[in-house]
Amino acid sequence: MSSRVTFHYLPVAQKAFLYFASNQESHGDQEATAPQTRLVDACLRICTAEMSHGFEPEQPADAEICRVLRKAADARAEGKPLWAGYAEAVLHFAERTLGMCSSRLNGRESTLTKPERTRGRNCGTYSTPEFIADTMAKELLTYLGRSSFSSPDIVDLSVEAGQFPLSLLIRGSTRHIRFYGMDRDPVPLAMAERLCRFGAEFSSSGKLRLSVTNQDSLLEDPPGGWPRRYSAVIGNPPWKGGHTKYNELVRGLFQPELRGNFDLYLAFILRAHELVRPGGFLSFVIPSTFLFNQNAGDVRRLLLKDYDILSLHVYPQGSFIEVPCLIPISFLARKRASVKSRSTTLISYHPTELGGAQRPRYSERVAVAAVWRQLPGHVFHPLIRKNCVFLLGIRGQRTLKEFGEVGCGARLSSLEAINPGLPFLGIHARHIRAFHACARAALKYGRGDAVFSRPPSAEVIAAPKVVFQDLRYMTHGTRLVAATAGAGMAPVSTASMFRPKDAQFLHFYAALLNSALVNAWYKVRDVNRSIKLFHIRELPIVYEKRAWDRIGAMALDCSTIWERSHEHPHDGLAAEERFVHGSPGGCSEWSHLRSQIDSEIFDLYDVSASQRNIVFRLVNARAF
Repeated sequence: MSSRVTFHYLPVAQKAFLYFASNQESHGDQEATAPQTRLVDACLRICTAEMSHGFEPEQPADAEICRVLRKAADARAEGKPLWAGYAEAVLHFAERTLGMCSSRLNGRESTLTKPERTRGRNCGTYSTPEFIADTMAKELLTYLGRSSFSSPDIVDLSVEAGQFPLSLLIRGSTRHIRFYGMDRDPVPLAMAERLCRFGAEFSSSGKLRLSVTNQDSLLEDPPGGWPRRYSAVIGNPPWKGGHTKYNELVRGLFQPELRGNFDLYLAFILRAHELVRPGGFLSFVIPSTFLFNQNAGDVRRLLLKDYDILSLHVYPQGSFIEVPCLIPISFLARKRASVKSRSTTLISYHPTELGGAQRPRYSERVAVAAVWRQLPGHVFHPLIRKNCVFLLGIRGQRTLKEFGEVGCGARLSSLEAINPGLPFLGIHARHIRAFHACARAALKYGRGDAVFSRPPSAEVIAAPKVVFQDLRYMTHGTRLVAATAGAGMAPVSTASMFRPKDAQFLHFYAALLNSALVNAWYKVRDVNRSIKLFHIRELPIVYEKRAWDRIGAMALDCSTIWERSHEHPHDGLAAEERFVHGSPGGCSEWSHLRSQIDSEIFDLYDVSASQRNIVFRLVNARAF
């Protein structure tokens, strides 16, 4: 995959950029003389020579660039033509230099500065990996081929160096496509034009005409002569917002769907909604947080109301090499021409080798949009099917917030330094296992340690409490992991807590939060990295003292098994966990207690046998 190969040769791209910056020619045409554009021209000359008679470099720098492009082209997908591999290699190699600037030191072009536009972890704009762009292009062309659009017009609202028009050109189309690209930066537009001309020269089946304009697609209408509405909108919009004034301006244009803090890609979806024709398509690659984030709820509601969600593709961590922890998704939605229009949704986990052996890899076509409309926040949940809806109807006489206080842990800060006032053991998420908050591994904070923006109160430190991890990797099946913590302990940073009004049921509450039923109940609502306390507060509670006493006693036994592990020499909490789960005595006793707790809680909430099977399947399944 050229996007991954070129990332590892970023120093070569920087060196090439500096070369063209230091030999800048002024023709009064900014985008034509930009170092990035001249780099693309040089790369395309190298590629043309390579494919015809072999490139013979005259300069060492040319030889270095040629080696990178050759490696990237060789990494192309099976069946993709050589010219396409070279075109995408040039795109990703040169696109990584966008936003770079050079500065003069002692009369020489030397150092690189990195403004917000430059690719990096916090940029919010990343090169689209080919396997994602290929998936989106192939799928869009398939649906356009079945549509009534004889000559589709497609627009990319943030076209950058042209990955999507190039991908559509590579895939080929039986219909002539008019592709329109907008971008606030004129330099990538010039790069996109050059790459598409190169592709059109070598493509035998592509029928694509590219038009571009240098403008802000969120704030400005398409230029005169362009369509007012489009057959499709495709793209990888910026994911993060810009400066505050710009965000305020964008928020004002797209209210009420955008309120408070928002991710910029939501504005692009709303803008696309304005520009797409009835019967037309939206195809975007965005972060998986869109599926569950509260600030995206109104946008999801709009899509479910006005669109058929044709597909949801989930890609693994590491797909975007610049941000390996991020999990991207893409979706294809068709704007309804009539209210009655409905269709099934393809839920697909991309079969790439990235992401590890345990990652889901399957595709399933299901009627799920009606279920998503019933979920809190209208979340787009890849695991939920119609048989899971009963988890929305679980009832209790009261909710957890009526039995105590759900709250965040202390917050660490290097800027606001406040003393806690009392010494305590700080329990972070990494110190918590089911039924065990490890005091031996916890961090000691003294009364004079000024490291908190919000230190724990004396009341919190002194009180018995249930602590739970409030940060869980999205790839973990289990969402809630809780344990009891006594006086002198307090959750910190990545852990939160529940302080019950009646401490005699402390162990029951820990059992409840660890149970399969409550994990499934929560998992229906959210599988994002941050555990949402507002969901925890609304957990339905069924009070039955004798059942609570039995469940609490078993939870105490689970905690005791952990304590027994301290009698054996272990190297850290992970080793203790292996002992608890893997030792002959610990394994059978632990499993039996967990099974009994789950059974008692199922009985308490009157969950049927068939529903219990659904709960276990959901709890054990990975959403990402």
